[in-house]
Amino acid sequence: LCLSIHKKSLGELIDVYGGLDDLESKLIRVLHEKSFLDDPTRILRAIRFARRLNFQIESRTLRWIKQAVQQNALQQVKLPRLFQELKKNFSEKKSKSQIQALQKMKVLSAIHQSLKVDVARLDAIDAFFKKNADEKWLFVFMSLVSNFKSKELVEFLKIIQLNKMDQKSVSQSLKVNRVLSAINKHLINRSEIYMILNSFQLETVRYFYVCAGTVRQKNRIRCYLDRDRF
Repeated sequence: LCLSIHKKSLGELIDVYGGLDDLESKLIRVLHEKSFLDDPTRILRAIRFARRLNFQIESRTLRWIKQAVQQNALQQVKLPRLFQELKKNFSEKKSKSQIQALQKMKVLSAIHQSLKVDVARLDAIDAFFKKNADEKWLFVFMSLVSNFKSKELVEFLKIIQLNKMDQKSVSQSLKVNRVLSAINKHLINRSEIYMILNSFQLETVRYFYVCAGTVRQKNRIRCYLDRDRF
C-alpha cells in the first residue's frame, strides 16, 4: 500500500496486491511461495502479527510456512539472529498463543528438539506481566528450556549468544521444581529460605515466584524479594 505524490493523483491510495482487502478481512498474506525461503524469519513475524492483531494466516501462506519448515529453512538462519526474532514473539502480551502457534507449526522443534511448551507456566507468565513486559521474553524462554539437560542448555545458550548474566539466570532456572519443593516444607525458617534463594540470580528467583503453585511458596518468595534479600 502506498499513497500517490503525483500532482494529479495526490493522496490516492495505490494498492497493487490487494493489501487493503486483506486488512479488512484480517488476513496475513505473503506475495509469493518463496517468501519464507528467501527469509525464514518471516515465519516468526507472520505468527507474531497474526496473534497480536487477531488476524488469520491466509491458507496458501500457511501452507508455504509449513513447507518452509519441512524444508529446514529455519536451519539456514544463524541461531543468534533467529533468537533475536524469537524474543519479540516471547515478549508479546499474549505470549502463550504465540508459543502454541510456534509449536503447532513445528517451529520450536525445528530450532531445538528439547524446546517444550508448559501451558500452565505460560498462563502464569502472561498473568504476571500484564503491565511491564521488559523481561517477559526471559521468563518465557526459561519455561521452554525446562526439559534441557544442563550441559545441553549451556551449549545452546552459547550458540544463541545470550549475555553472561542471562545465561546464568536461564541455567539456574532448571532447578525451579527442586527449589519450590524445598521452600514448601512446613518446618523451614526464613534464614533457611534466604540461604536457598540468595544463591540464585534475581531474575531466576522472580521466575520461581511466577512458577510457584502454592500460596505458601509465593508468600515465602515474596518475603525474600521484598524484605530479606536487602
